[in-house]
Amino acid sequence: MGYWRDRLSDGANYVVAGYNYFTSKWGQGLVQTSFEDNAAGQWISGTGDATPEQTEALRKEQSGESPEVGAYLSQPTAAGKQMTQDEINAAQYDKEWRTIRSDNPNWSDQQVYDEMTRRIGAAWYDQEWRTTQAAHPEWSKEQVDDYMTDRIQEADLKAWNDSYQYIINDIVNSSTPAEMELKIQKYDSRLLAFCASKIKVDNDLKYARNTLRKTQGIEFQYGFSPTNPAFVDAELSYQDRVNGYHLEINDNGVRWRVNAAGHAHPDDLWNYYEQTNYIQKYREGYNRTIKSALEVVKPEINLENNPAVAFGTAFLFAGFTEMQLLNPRTEGVGNIFKGSSKAVKGVKVAAEESSNNYRTTFFTRHPELEGKVVVHHSVEQQVLKRPETMGLFTKKEINAYNNLRGVPKELNSDLHLSTIRKEWNEFYRENPFPSKEDLLAKSREFDMKYGNLFNPPIE
Repeated sequence: MGYWRDRLSDGANYVVAGYNYFTSKWGQGLVQTSFEDNAAGQWISGTGDATPEQTEALRKEQSGESPEVGAYLSQPTAAGKQMTQDEINAAQYDKEWRTIRSDNPNWSDQQVYDEMTRRIGAAWYDQEWRTTQAAHPEWSKEQVDDYMTDRIQEADLKAWNDSYQYIINDIVNSSTPAEMELKIQKYDSRLLAFCASKIKVDNDLKYARNTLRKTQGIEFQYGFSPTNPAFVDAELSYQDRVNGYHLEINDNGVRWRVNAAGHAHPDDLWNYYEQTNYIQKYREGYNRTIKSALEVVKPEINLENNPAVAFGTAFLFAGFTEMQLLNPRTEGVGNIFKGSSKAVKGVKVAAEESSNNYRTTFFTRHPELEGKVVVHHSVEQQVLKRPETMGLFTKKEINAYNNLRGVPKELNSDLHLSTIRKEWNEFYRENPFPSKEDLLAKSREFDMKYGNLFNPPIE
């Protein structure tokens, strides 16, 4: 219940600020004089039992007959010593605590604590406000208020960051991965709150886990399916939870992230497409993996009635022959493989966008720009090879049309090879283990800053 209560549990006996409190362990003989009776605040030391007067005073104080009993203990002795400020504060805290408890017998300890916090904060604010006003008599009331508001915000931010640092250090100091996971679970609600305040909790936890495994020589165990990585269950990061996602089982029996509106996470939507594609080919008896959707394109298909639907990091297209998926979780996917028929119609453009030849993908859309621009990736190709980002994106996602940018040849050296390159390097220094969301956010930042320089422009 706080510092003062902890001191009392050790058997110490204090009388402070006109409110005298004793434990029954008089044999320890440590008693503080009342501050109202003795402003010097000295200690009385002794080893014997309480006097009859002290015992009666204690009985009355505990029964509520007499709230002030300091007079019985107001005489200092030669063995006394001066009370420290911390002990004064602790005693005053205890007095206030017990007053609130007495006035509100039905309150829980948490309610009493909350009220104590409010009173302490109000008292501190009033004292600091007056001190500031005295130090700056030329300031108006509004200026003092603004100054105090800034101080509170700075103090709150520092306390918040200090609290996060303490928790992360405790997690990092785990001796085994199992202990680390237990600590993460212990701090779960607080880590979620830190993440909501824009602290990159997932990055720090990823770094902590990787560091511990490397220190102990533990090799990563990848849980990939023996058939297709798309069948790996999704996991919720703290950022996912902040964004309102939860886990559900999709039609293919794989966990994916779904938000409150019923929409699947863009990454999981792409996996769903790949899962269903795989299942369809399996049902039809294919013994090979189709390396490119171009292999199943029928060029005679009329694409005008099969518009592209941009969803997340992939462009998926309507126009498949089987059951229309109207469930909001698969909204934007169109008629994806169902039953046993070949769902191959209307995917020519999608196939081009999924092709590994990203330049062909880009110039198929913009043949008039060939020779005028250099094709680059918005989320750069390096993420496929960097150890810290491997697995966050598929090659199809990186080479998809919506991740491609045309940089005019005359700007390529200064804009892409210099300016954007430097910003990516700075990004990796600040985010040694970036998440997929971090990389996409950086991509959007480039579009906002330089989109008008690209060809075609990005608005």
